[in-house]
Amino acid sequence: MKALIKARNKVIAFAVVVMTMFGMTANPLLAGSSDFTGIYGALHASVNGVTMDGSYIDKDQAVTRGTAGAIVPLAGLELGVNLPLGPNFFVTVGTSMVSGEADVFKAKDSEDNNTVTVQASDYSEVFIQPSISIWDNTAIFVKYGVSHANLEAFGDVTSQPDDLTGITYGIGTQTMSNSGLFMKTEAGAVVYDSFRMTGLNSTTGSASATGTGNDTGLDSTVSGDPLAAYGKVTIGFKF
Repeated sequence: MKALIKARNKVIAFAVVVMTMFGMTANPLLAGSSDFTGIYGALHASVNGVTMDGSYIDKDQAVTRGTAGAIVPLAGLELGVNLPLGPNFFVTVGTSMVSGEADVFKAKDSEDNNTVTVQASDYSEVFIQPSISIWDNTAIFVKYGVSHANLEAFGDVTSQPDDLTGITYGIGTQTMSNSGLFMKTEAGAVVYDSFRMTGLNSTTGSASATGTGNDTGLDSTVSGDPLAAYGKVTIGFKF
C-alpha cells in the first residue's frame, strides 16, 4: 500500500508539472477557460475494478483470509460548476452520485460454514478538478475528491461497519462543443479507509443466549482494506 501511495503521488505531481507547463506556453488565441465557465449537469458511466484484502477471525481466533476482485459497471449523475482562474486555467467543483450495490468482501468460516459478506451501496463523491484549456474546446485536468459509500454486512456478524470513505485521484480530458454539450474521459483510483466489525461469540445465537455451545467468550471480527481503479465517461451540458 505504501508503494502504491508513493507511485500515486509521483503521478499526480508529474501531472501538475505538465499542466503548469501547458499553462505557461499555451497561446491565449488557441485556448480559453471562458469556453468552459458555467454550471453543468451530466450523466456518467464507469467501469470499476475493485480489489480488497481482508480477514475473518472467528470465535476460536482462527484467521481466514478473504479477497475480493470484481469488475463493477456503474452509472450515475454529476453536478458542478466551472470557475475561471485565468485565460487558460479553470477549476471545477462538483459532486457525483451513483445508485447501486456491489459485494466488496466475502469470507467463509470453514468449521461452521458461516459466510460473511460486506456490501457497498449508494456511492457519492465531492471533488475539486483543476483544469487547463489547451485549445478552444479541449482541456486536461487532474482530480481530487472525497468518496463515500454505505456498508452493510450479512452473515455471522452482530455489528455493522461504519460507512466507507476514501480519497479519489484522477486525470482526464474534457471536450466542449459550441452548444454547451461536453464529454469527459477520466481514469483514476479510489483509496478507501479500512473497516472493521464484530460478530457472534458462539456457535449459534441461541447457544450464546443460553450459555451452551462452543462459547469462547471472544467475538468473531471482520476487517478489510478496499481499493478501486476506474475508467469513466461523462456526457453533459453546460448552461
